[in-house]
Amino acid sequence: MRKIHIILISIIVFVIGIFSFLYFCFISMEIEDKYGEFENLYYEVSDGDLIIIDQVECGFIKRYDRDIFVEQEDCLKNILTFSKNKVEVYDVKINQTYIKFDLKEATTLKNQSSTKLIYKNF
Repeated sequence: MRKIHIILISIIVFVIGIFSFLYFCFISMEIEDKYGEFENLYYEVSDGDLIIIDQVECGFIKRYDRDIFVEQEDCLKNILTFSKNKVEVYDVKINQTYIKFDLKEATTLKNQSSTKLIYKNF
């Protein structure tokens, strides 16, 4: 009777392990299919990172579940709308409040010594 319990528990643990592995594989495939060349960006960025697009636009990263958005002037745009653009993402430490955040302030933040480049696609 004891051997039957051990075998049954082993089978259950094995099946749960297989299903867990498949679940994480499917999540990884979904991210790869959705983000394509931005797959590395998905894994590396976090909320509040500075993003500069084509040296013309700038904003901050916002993550909601498995989606990444760029916050620009109180407007959220999906990161996939910038897939054809040159994108740079920086980890910044912001010490002050900006009333209107534009490319000039973004360049100043980018050039600070505490700022680190996280992602660049060009």
